[in-house]
Amino acid sequence: MLKILTFLGTGKYDPVTDFIDDYKTDHPSFPVALVERYLRDNPKKSMEVTFFLTPEVKSHENWLELTKPHLESMDVKYRVVEITSNITPIDLVKKMLEVVDEGDEVVLDTTHSFRSIPITVSIISLYLREAKNVNVRMLYGLFDRKSETTTTLDLTNVIEMADWLYAARLFKEYGYSKPLGELVEKRNRSFYTKENIKERPKKLNNLQGTLRNLSTALRLGSIRSIREYVRKLIVLFDKPHNDLMNELETFAPELYPLTPSMIERYKKIDSGKKTVELDEDELNAERELLKFYLETEDLGMALRLAREYLVNVTLYKQNPKENVLDRKVRESVIFPEEPLIREARNHVAHFGFNEDNLPSQEKIAERLKGIAEKAPDELFKECERAVSGSVKAVLSPLGTSKGALFTILKHFTPDVLVVVTSKQAAENLPEILEKAGFDGKHHVMLVEDPFTGVDEVEKVVNGARRYLEEDNVNEVVINLTGGTSLLGYMVERIREGIRHGRKITTVLAVDRRPYEEQKANPYVVGEILELPRR
Repeated sequence: MLKILTFLGTGKYDPVTDFIDDYKTDHPSFPVALVERYLRDNPKKSMEVTFFLTPEVKSHENWLELTKPHLESMDVKYRVVEITSNITPIDLVKKMLEVVDEGDEVVLDTTHSFRSIPITVSIISLYLREAKNVNVRMLYGLFDRKSETTTTLDLTNVIEMADWLYAARLFKEYGYSKPLGELVEKRNRSFYTKENIKERPKKLNNLQGTLRNLSTALRLGSIRSIREYVRKLIVLFDKPHNDLMNELETFAPELYPLTPSMIERYKKIDSGKKTVELDEDELNAERELLKFYLETEDLGMALRLAREYLVNVTLYKQNPKENVLDRKVRESVIFPEEPLIREARNHVAHFGFNEDNLPSQEKIAERLKGIAEKAPDELFKECERAVSGSVKAVLSPLGTSKGALFTILKHFTPDVLVVVTSKQAAENLPEILEKAGFDGKHHVMLVEDPFTGVDEVEKVVNGARRYLEEDNVNEVVINLTGGTSLLGYMVERIREGIRHGRKITTVLAVDRRPYEEQKANPYVVGEILELPRR
C-alpha cells in the first residue's frame, strides 16, 4: 500500500500553485496537493495518508478548514497521530513504524515538518526501510513567494547518499561488498534502461564484479583468490588517466569521494602480485590481512590464517625457494604450534562439531594480536628460540617382539617415548628400556583389545597427543614396526593429528636375521628404513 506521511504547521497557508512531478494544481495545503497528485496514479483503496500533528495544529484552521474537509471530499483514508513539538527523532520513528506495514511504498513529505526533521530524515528513512522493508521517497515543497508557486524537490538522493556511505563503509571496514555491489549495479543499469541518454558508463560494471569476487574470497579465506581479486581492484584504480574514477565522478558521485580511502585500505593487503609468491611483500600483506580479520572481529578467519602465516614466516627464513603451496613442504616446517591456537582452529574448522573446547575468545584475540603486532623477523626469532630446546620423541606400537623398539631407541636416542601396546606386551617394556639404555620420559597407552578394540581408538589417539603436547615435543620419529594391525592404525591416526608444526620422520625397523634367531636374541641393532613423506 502507498502510505503518505506528512505534517502541518500553524503558519499562514496562502493559495499557491503546486508543481509535483508533472502534476500541477492550486491549493494552499501542500499535503492536499500531494494527495491529488498520487490519486491520479493510485486507487483510493490502496492509499493511506497519516498526519503527524501537535495538539495546536489539530485545532488550527490549517487542519480543520484547509486540509481535513478536502480529504473527506476526496474520500481518502487518513489518520492523525498526535505528536509534541519537542518530539525526538527516535520517538517519531516509533510512531511512524506503527503506521507502516511490511513492504509498503512510503512518501515522506517534510514540507511543513519541524525544522529538525529534514536534517534527520535520512536516518528516519533508513530505520523505516530496515525495520519494515519499505521503499521511501522524501519530498519537500519549496515555496517561492515572488511567483506564489511551490515546486516539489525530490530529496530521496539524501537517503541514497546514506546508502552509499553505509555500503562503502561495510566494504572498507568489513569486506562485505553485497550492498555496495548492488548499488553500483543498480546505478549502472539505470543508465542503460532509460532512453535518450547520450553518455553511459563503460567501466562501472567491472567494479561491481570485482567487489563481489573479492568479498567472497575474503569470506571463504582463499589466499589465491584474495591475491587475484585484490590485485584486480587495485589495477582498476591505478591506471593513469583513470577512466573508472572519472565515471564514478560522473555517474556515481556519492561513491566518488569515498573511493580513495577504500582503495588505500585494500592496498595494505595487496602483495603487488596476482599469485602467491613467498617474499617480504607477501608476508607483509598476510600480516595486514591478519590485522584486517582481527579488526573486523572475524576470529575464525584470523585463526585459520595465523597458523599459515607462521608457517610462511618460518619457510621464508629457512628456504624461500620452496613451493609455498606444496603440502609436503608446509608440513615439514618446524615451529612451536601453540595448543591454544591449534585447539581453537580445530574447533572452528569443524564448526564446533568435535570434543575440543573452544578457548576463551579474549585469550584467542589476545594471542592473535600478539602475532599480528610482531614483524616477520621478530616472529621468526621467537620461533627459533622455542625450537632451540628441541624435544624429540619416538612414537611406536609394541607387540610381543622386543627387537624393533630396541633398534629404534638405539638409533634415535629420543627424549620421550610414547608406546601404544597391550597389557601383555607392556610387561616387556622395562627390559627393553634397560637394554637400550633409555633413561628418558616414557608414556604407555594401554589397549585392552589390541586386535578388535576399535572403540578404544579415540581414547588412545587423544591420550598420546596430550602426552606429546605436555612434553613440548617438536620432533617425532614414528615407528610402524611391531604390534597388531589395530595398534599400527592407532599410531597412524596419532601421526595425522600431530603432523603440523613438528618434524615428522616415519620409519620401519628391519632385522634380516631368521625369526628363530631374532626370538632367541632380540637385542641386536637392526637397520632403519625411512619412509618417504606422503
